[in-house]
Amino acid sequence: MAKAAALQTLPLELHETISTYLIPQDIAALSLSCKSLLYSLGPNNQLLWYRLAARGLPAAEQPEPFTDTGERDYWREACDMFRGLRWGCMLCLKIEEPAGQGFEEAEDAVEKTLRVVKLYCQNCYCDWFVDLEKFGTRYPEIKIPIELTLKTPYSKDRFIVPIPTAIKQIEAQGKIPYDQARTASNRFIENWVYKGRPRSEAINLARAITFAIEEVYIKRYKHIQIALAPEELYDCFARVLVRKIISPKEFLDDGDDDDDYDDDDEKNKSAYFLPDVGSEIVKISEILTISESDGGDIDGNTTAAYGVEKARKLALDGIFSRIFCPPDDFRPENLADPDRRLLALKMGDAAEGALWWLCNFPFLYRGAEDPNYYTDKYMEWRDGGEFCYWCLRENGWVKNQKNGFYRFNPGRASQGNQIHKDWIMTHAMTAHKDLLWVMPKELGRPIRKEFSKQDRNTELESLQNCHELEEIPKWKVVHLDRLLSKSSYFVM
Repeated sequence: MAKAAALQTLPLELHETISTYLIPQDIAALSLSCKSLLYSLGPNNQLLWYRLAARGLPAAEQPEPFTDTGERDYWREACDMFRGLRWGCMLCLKIEEPAGQGFEEAEDAVEKTLRVVKLYCQNCYCDWFVDLEKFGTRYPEIKIPIELTLKTPYSKDRFIVPIPTAIKQIEAQGKIPYDQARTASNRFIENWVYKGRPRSEAINLARAITFAIEEVYIKRYKHIQIALAPEELYDCFARVLVRKIISPKEFLDDGDDDDDYDDDDEKNKSAYFLPDVGSEIVKISEILTISESDGGDIDGNTTAAYGVEKARKLALDGIFSRIFCPPDDFRPENLADPDRRLLALKMGDAAEGALWWLCNFPFLYRGAEDPNYYTDKYMEWRDGGEFCYWCLRENGWVKNQKNGFYRFNPGRASQGNQIHKDWIMTHAMTAHKDLLWVMPKELGRPIRKEFSKQDRNTELESLQNCHELEEIPKWKVVHLDRLLSKSSYFVM
């Protein structure tokens, strides 16, 4: 059996090709690992470092064409950036206003004390660092040593930490792999224990949330999942339990249209929208615990299957039918306040997320006929109504009255009384439930109202002639609150 080729034995030109998958700082580190790589990727390859330096410059500041005269040492200039001795991003060499920077004092044999400036461009700042305060809200049990953090230039009290360092600390202190540590159930359990509650209680409640979501929500509410991913719903229920049991507070509802929560408390909105869900989850937890114990008696029945079915019915009737309607009877106008508010909020998110193409279709359809089809910033239609892609498709692209009932004017998400009359989302989730997770395969770019009339006509013709559909990937249902960082490399 032939041995796999070592990196050093590959042709030198392949070294440079492989290095394109690394950031410049890592290319420099790789070049220092052995003599052959130092020759192919280090100071001898000035053209490589010229290209890396040019890639980091604005278009208007591109350097002169490369000449191997030795007048400039691009390798040395890059190394000075990596060391913080030259203006530019320490990771990718990009020259721009830094998004993050810090200072550290380093001992130097000649100059005694050398001031090193750590600079990072906006992309690298987001890709490689996480705000320490945000990290602490998600992982309160993990303590990051101060020497592993970096101060930001904008506040003396604000720190950031490299994401790889944070992950290592999670695994070292939590003694479990990071992929397991970051799951919603583990985060709930660890936060619950951190707040002084018994671990056994946390495990039982986590099991109840998982049971409700897996046995009812995932199986019977796929039409809602386009707006609210199961992972996000888990976080919602977890916050409700914290409010209900650990930090109880009155859920105010003064009857007006103003939000009853602090606008800065984004992460806890769901707890105010679902004031009674916590009690139902506790009941489910108790039923599941009794049904799994030897001789557990529920309503005079000692079989585990009876307890599971009772818990499933409680989850359906006591939680999901109240906040999302019965699965086979989606009429959100019948939902009571404040139970309807979470659905209203998430339907608005879907209109800007996975179903953005559907909710912006009227701009394309009406704009192809009349570029001035709405009269003001509130998008009030001149002749009433907007047009649903699926309705038009089913009717051979012939307008009919059914297309004119829905206006895209969601208003404020907290105003649940608008959910049944203003949103095309309501129509789509009612009349086209089976089509929510598909879209035209030929939709080459997002539909937007800025299209010229000619572009609108071209795009509309393409859609009308498209007969194939493709699935909308689940990752498009984004739950941004679950992400501490917008990193391209790490899920944090």
